Amino acid sequence: MSILLSILCWFSSAALMGIAGYLIALAAERPELAALSLGIVGVRFFGLSRGAFRYADRLFSHSLAFRELKKFRLHLYKTLEPLVPYKLAAISESEMLSRISADAEEYKSWMPRAGVPLFAGIVSLIISVCVLAYFHPHYSLCFLAASFLMIFVSAYAFFLIKKHAEEWGISNETLSEFSLSVAHGMAEKKSWGIFEKISQTWESLGNAEEGKRKKVYSIYCFAEIFSLALPFLCLAGFFFIGSKNFLFPIWIGILLGTLAAFELLQELPYIALQSALSLNAKKRVCNPIPYTPYSISQNFATQTITLHQGDALILSAPSGAGKTLLANSIAGFLPSGSVSNRTDSFVFLEQEPFLFTGTIKDNLLFANPNAADEEMQSVLQRAGLKNFSLDLWIGEKGFGLSGGERQKLSAARAMLCNKNLIIADEPCAHLPAEDEKKIFNEFVNLPNKPAVLWFSHRNNA
Repeated sequence: MSILLSILCWFSSAALMGIAGYLIALAAERPELAALSLGIVGVRFFGLSRGAFRYADRLFSHSLAFRELKKFRLHLYKTLEPLVPYKLAAISESEMLSRISADAEEYKSWMPRAGVPLFAGIVSLIISVCVLAYFHPHYSLCFLAASFLMIFVSAYAFFLIKKHAEEWGISNETLSEFSLSVAHGMAEKKSWGIFEKISQTWESLGNAEEGKRKKVYSIYCFAEIFSLALPFLCLAGFFFIGSKNFLFPIWIGILLGTLAAFELLQELPYIALQSALSLNAKKRVCNPIPYTPYSISQNFATQTITLHQGDALILSAPSGAGKTLLANSIAGFLPSGSVSNRTDSFVFLEQEPFLFTGTIKDNLLFANPNAADEEMQSVLQRAGLKNFSLDLWIGEKGFGLSGGERQKLSAARAMLCNKNLIIADEPCAHLPAEDEKKIFNEFVNLPNKPAVLWFSHRNNA
């Protein structure tokens, strides 16, 4: 539908220009008003239809863009979900964020900005050649020669842009990652007094990224300027061939109509640019994400842990002994282990929980959308946050709360889930031992009596 509307818009534009040129030339001969009436009606009709088709084209194109974005999001989730959490160890959070943001923008834009105009341009080329062949075969050959010259230049520009776009993408990704990493650790970097060095690195990365970007857009600008000159080169060919006894108004109409017929073909340089950037984005999205392989030792891999409802097991070991690795393996995040027949009924608590921007109530409702305020106040009290309001606003990752408060809120959220199994990977590492014991006992004594698998670095947990 988007391609069809684009073609109809192009046809209305070409017809409008052709009829307008015909009327202007005819008016110079001072004919009767009746002779101009049909042309005037045609101009108004094609003028209104061009606007209507262009609006409808934009409407369908935007719908198409968001449909592509939905496909991208689903593909991204399917790509990332099996890799959580250890297989992403080789990629920083900043790099992943910058990669997703850039690729999402390019990925969703190709079809409406490049794909539709490309297919519509091919159809417009065929129609234009056929119409011009009706008037004179040499006109169609001249138009065809100019069109193929434009296609050749755009195709050559595409391959050049694609080559430099990959280098630009790497530079842009490096700059984005560095910028985000600086923002994340601002307080620590300030304490070390290294802002001058950061500024120098920032400037160096920025200059490198700008240089790569200029190469890409200089190629595009050259192709764009060349495409602007080709319609006039085609018209020069028409003048060389001559009017072939056409009436003057018809001759002017042919010239202006031909000029308008290049409208879609002149988008080829932009299509080349958008296609090269989108192809680069698609390559990065669809290629497997590099990861650092992890493996569980044979001793761990052959063990089975059986927990029944109401059971509680504490695994205690010093830092670096592999507790987190084992916890993730048991949860099924690594191929060497899984929760047998219970994958849809367990909750996993991390040492560094993720809290969303919003109120405490918003974060709790994420675990149980149907929870009443009384239930949420109850789990907050159980976790040691009895003085906290449900309407308290917190930032992303719990900004505004201390490390211990974040872990308490994460524990309260897990209590609200009503799951059959709780796997807790040092969920109270930022809390005193007494608080850890209290929260552990609250989990054990939950009304639904879940099985609790608790990892801790404290021997007296």
